[in-house]
Amino acid sequence: MNEAERQQDDPSQIWQKADARVLGQILAAQNIVFALPDTTRIAEFYAQTLISIPGIAACRVCLGGRSVQAGEMESSFCADCETLRRSSWEDHTPLQIDSILRCNLGAQPDVRVVAIDSHRYRFGFFVIKIEQAMFGNVYQPFISNVSNHLALMLENRWQKDMLQRAHDELERKVEERTHDLTAANKELTASRLAALDLMEKALGAQQIAEQASTDLQREITERQRVEAALLESETKYRAVVENSLAGVYIIQDDLLRFVNRRWCEIFGYTYEEAVDKLNPIDLSVMEDRRTIADNLKKRLSGEAHYIEYDLRAIRKDGEVITVKILGSAMTYRGRPAVSGTMIDITERKQA
Repeated sequence: MNEAERQQDDPSQIWQKADARVLGQILAAQNIVFALPDTTRIAEFYAQTLISIPGIAACRVCLGGRSVQAGEMESSFCADCETLRRSSWEDHTPLQIDSILRCNLGAQPDVRVVAIDSHRYRFGFFVIKIEQAMFGNVYQPFISNVSNHLALMLENRWQKDMLQRAHDELERKVEERTHDLTAANKELTASRLAALDLMEKALGAQQIAEQASTDLQREITERQRVEAALLESETKYRAVVENSLAGVYIIQDDLLRFVNRRWCEIFGYTYEEAVDKLNPIDLSVMEDRRTIADNLKKRLSGEAHYIEYDLRAIRKDGEVITVKILGSAMTYRGRPAVSGTMIDITERKQA
């Protein structure tokens, strides 16, 4: 066997057959998912993204209570699997990895099933129909990495949702306890003005008030613990965004409201110079400004939920670069905004 044949069979060399543009597309999809608002939009986005990979004829994304398909696939939707996933999602309780949730379509010779698993939970599947055998060796490891990233993000969202629910319940209990304490204090004040024969009743009301105060302090302590856990979860998720290989941004009211470290590296601005100061349209060349303005308008109006296009941009030092923009609409701090990722493709365009 010659050297070329040995490299062809060597698993460590298979990745060299992958198209760099396809890998960039997979990486961008992995980084943009945090901006998608719900499992339906996530399933639609990944179904369209994965079917564009060479060797994939169709893709079905089974996530939460929905199954979204792009392309033609002979196998029908699996009612039992969808019912089990919908029940789990509506109960706000992800299924354990060792649960009965399985996908039986993987037994077909032209179908690959990639489970969307975190360390503990199973959220669904990528069901992929292949038309080129090379897919399994070249791109499936990267798609598996995407499924792992998606599962971790979904688990993080679920944990934040559970913390928020606990926080809301504590708020309700604190409000009830406060009301009880106020009523008890009023009763105690009235009792002190009563005759001596009412003293026993007044003392009893005082004991109730003291007990209510103790319970209230306990509830407040628990609320502080839950808020600290929520802050830790948000800090970990922000760390993922800050370490992303793609530039991440949020635009609201024609200003950048958030950028990550990679965005600052691409454009040469510091975080303080960009956030709440720069209009993203001003960062593009004059000929492309109409394009970016129209695309922002389409996302904010709901005409296009997801947009991908190339843009010529101007760095702080005046250098003109080419970036690929991937973005969608979102709600930021209670108001409409646009978010997404960008990749510097200047060298690819110049090649």
